Amino acid sequence: MLDTDDGIRVAAPAAEDPYYKAFDPPAAWRDRSKRFAQPCELRFAGDGSATLVAIREIWNDDQIHPDLEITEHPGVSVSTLPQMLKGRDNNLKVLLVFAPAKLEYGVIRPYLAAIKATHPNIHVFVE
Repeated sequence: MLDTDDGIRVAAPAAEDPYYKAFDPPAAWRDRSKRFAQPCELRFAGDGSATLVAIREIWNDDQIHPDLEITEHPGVSVSTLPQMLKGRDNNLKVLLVFAPAKLEYGVIRPYLAAIKATHPNIHVFVE
């Protein structure tokens, strides 16, 4: 209802926050095989710990869809995230974030702020 001619105008977010659409990503993107590309994923556990998941597409000549090589990097901190993303995702400026519904936004907010300059397209999935 917001994105119509009769909808409301949404103000720009605070400098450290993503745009409101970051919290309404396409549901199909939960399934890696339905994505048009494979950006990195930042996955949060219930205790607030973070794991970076790098996904590499491996294309074979006889396949329509690529095989996916998944590499998990646990123990990600706000200060290490920007460097860990550098060069990992084929220069995609996208980050998919998966967080438990009970995790407070204040836990993930510093991570989003730390990479907003290099990865402005953030999509947050609540699990």
